[in-house]
Amino acid sequence: MDKINNVLWTGGWDSTFRVIQLYKRGATIQPYYVIDRKRESTSKELETLNTLQDKIKEHFTKTQATLLPIIFIEKADIPKNPFLKVMHKAL
Repeated sequence: MDKINNVLWTGGWDSTFRVIQLYKRGATIQPYYVIDRKRESTSKELETLNTLQDKIKEHFTKTQATLLPIIFIEKADIPKNPFLKVMHKAL
């Protein structure tokens, strides 16, 4: 199997650029999305991701890329990291 390129995909400009960049290069892409139930934009982001997946595959037909199904992770299931919390406060 080809190398899998993991991408945290929010549906925003930066992460979508990276997905398209890898897709055009014929890469195998494993997108991840963190579901934050407290974010008001979550439903719009999920809708956007579904649309983008379809549009990317329709537009870039001459590539051998594979866009794997999005893996959804609940934010609440991500363990807290005290070190990162301290470092974030220092910013």
